[in-house]
This record gives sequence, structure tokens and C-alpha cells, in this order.
Amino acid sequence: MNLELRFFATVQEVIGTETMTREFEPGTTVEDVLDGLEAEYPDLKAVLRNEDGDFAHHITILRNGEQVTNLDGFDTELADGDEIAITPPRTGP
Repeated sequence: MNLELRFFATVQEVIGTETMTREFEPGTTVEDVLDGLEAEYPDLKAVLRNEDGDFAHHITILRNGEQVTNLDGFDTELADGDEIAITPPRTGP
């Protein structure tokens, strides 16, 4: 299945692009996608995880515009054509 991945701010800086399309196995979860990105872009771990190695609470991850925390969190299963957006917190007014 194909997923469109969108990156913002510091995540985009580490990965070097705003969007990419990647192929994943059926049953892939949000955590699987993040683990794969961290394996490919080791500096991403410092952006996505806290000191304990857990995913940082300040990172927002959306599946098709809905926060995954409103779904099954990092265990949210993804489907072909889903868009995943990864962004740090917003600042300013």
C-alpha cells in the first residue's frame, strides 16, 4: 500500500523534503512508519522522541487530517492512500 508522508518545520529539515510517497505492507501502523523513518534518518530520533526513548508528546501526527491520538494512537493501522503528517507544535498567535 502507498502512503503520502508530509513533514513540517524541524521534521522537514531533518528529512530534507516536504512530502514523499512510500510503499508499506498492509497492516502497517503509525509507529511502524515512524520507526522506518528513524532507521533511514537517524537524526529524526532526537526530534520525535523524549529522553526516555518514548515518542515525544509535543509532536502532532495526523492521519488524513485527524490526530492519531483521537484514533488508536501510534497503533493506528493505516490504509492505502492515507496521508500522514508529522509536525512539531505550533508557536505564535
